[in-house]
Amino acid sequence: MAEHRSKGVAEANYRTSGDSSHGFDVHAVYDRFVVSLREPDNPKSPIGTQDYIDGYRELLKFCDALGYIFKFVSDDVVDKLGILQSFVDKDKKSTPHFDTIQQAIQYETEHNLIKPNPRNFTRTLLRLHRASLFLIEFLRGLADQPLSETTATIATRSYDATLSPY
Repeated sequence: MAEHRSKGVAEANYRTSGDSSHGFDVHAVYDRFVVSLREPDNPKSPIGTQDYIDGYRELLKFCDALGYIFKFVSDDVVDKLGILQSFVDKDKKSTPHFDTIQQAIQYETEHNLIKPNPRNFTRTLLRLHRASLFLIEFLRGLADQPLSETTATIATRSYDATLSPY
């Protein structure tokens, strides 16, 4: 049986339980995203925007732990989270339109706010989703590739498959 792992992967500072203030905690990521579901038993549950952002911030700790090769992903995610956070923060001072992801998309669609502004909520969320697809593809590549393949090669292939077309 061939051993599958990639050489060149930075040793991640992660834990599987406990306080996540010093590193990645997979349970904290899971918990944040579960909390974002306003109606957990409903497959079409509204997704709380702030909780979603907080979940992504936890996931970002994992990207940071992967080291320099993931800096471009981390920087992009930080930028996108900042944009989404600005909508949530602005919402606190007025009528809430961005409390849930569904509300935000509906609001921007109804008011034609998507095309005229490239830094709108909906497009930013789409770009964040694409970053998630890259991360999923990268992790799949790490799990499926032989030991002889470098992390950089896996990252490049993952980028080409997910982010490059955009």
